[in-house]
Amino acid sequence: MLVHLNGREIDLRRALPLTLRDWKALEKQGIDLNAINTKPRVADVVTLVTYALQKADPATTADEVEGLTFEDDAVTTVLEGVRAGKAFSTSPSSTPSTSSPAPTDGPSTT
Repeated sequence: MLVHLNGREIDLRRALPLTLRDWKALEKQGIDLNAINTKPRVADVVTLVTYALQKADPATTADEVEGLTFEDDAVTTVLEGVRAGKAFSTSPSSTPSTSSPAPTDGPSTT
């Protein structure tokens, strides 16, 4: 996952996938984790892309990131990497009561 930013080559494999520690830090910065995969706010995208690029290359500045467009490979690669590596939801998609057979007291005798 190599991206280019202002003539520098940045290897995002150093940053992605994000760890639980990363998500915790991003959550403290106000990132809405559920919205990242559905309807991210621009501020969340800037924070997320800045975080990932700075993790991969600490020389990256917030000003550099804010000068990017949604079509820049640095932005699209981070967002795709986060979405691919994060099948995360704060609410479960299924529960044992709806997706598992009811428990029994033993083998069926029918």
